[in-house]
Amino acid sequence: MHYCKECKLSELSFPDASEGRRGRKRRETRERIAKAAIKLFLRDGYDATTVEAIAEAADVSRRSLFHYFPAKEDVLFANQENFLTAVVDEIRKRPADEPWPVLIERAIAIAIADAASPENIAIDALVRRTPALQSRHQLKYLHLERAIAVTLGERTSGAKTLRARAELLAAVVVAGFRIAAQKPGDESVRDSGNTRHDVEREFHAFWKSLRDFGEAGLGFGNRLGVRPLASRRSVKKEPGKK
Repeated sequence: MHYCKECKLSELSFPDASEGRRGRKRRETRERIAKAAIKLFLRDGYDATTVEAIAEAADVSRRSLFHYFPAKEDVLFANQENFLTAVVDEIRKRPADEPWPVLIERAIAIAIADAASPENIAIDALVRRTPALQSRHQLKYLHLERAIAVTLGERTSGAKTLRARAELLAAVVVAGFRIAAQKPGDESVRDSGNTRHDVEREFHAFWKSLRDFGEAGLGFGNRLGVRPLASRRSVKKEPGKK
């Protein structure tokens, strides 16, 4: 999947399983550059690693490197593409009648568990302690939110109300994910050997918080005499009354 800071979700392209020889060579070169860069970033730090050093380590020219990655930070965040793609793929695999909150939780839990390698954990720690990377780090949540909303939207048959609900759910889930990922230290990404269980526990607390907020909000509406929308629609007018 191609990823850039300015592109819209509809412009993101997922890998073609039928890629030809030329496409395979491009992918392999891109992966070689990313692998060389990550090794340097983790060894020397992001700021101390130059584009020239990455190009030399990957055995490509500086110009070729920029052909695959427009900026140095793009190389570091290349793994985010894999995570976003994994979440989207998992959502699409879920049963058509599965409730949205359930399928989102399972998709994200599986994607996080699959991504919880020692290297990815080290990259996450590097990103969060490097001030120059914070803007780009936050951008990933916007792309994840859009990806989830669009993928859920594929299940709505184009209904505007359902699309709006998909966007709302994607927004609150990603907001919770972002807050959990910003815990002090390295608590947000851990290689405990049971990562999926850890994520599911976080989601349980998240859904409980949303339920508590919802109950408080509905309780306030009841005190104001506001009836639920479904109740208002079910009220029938008496004969002769306007």
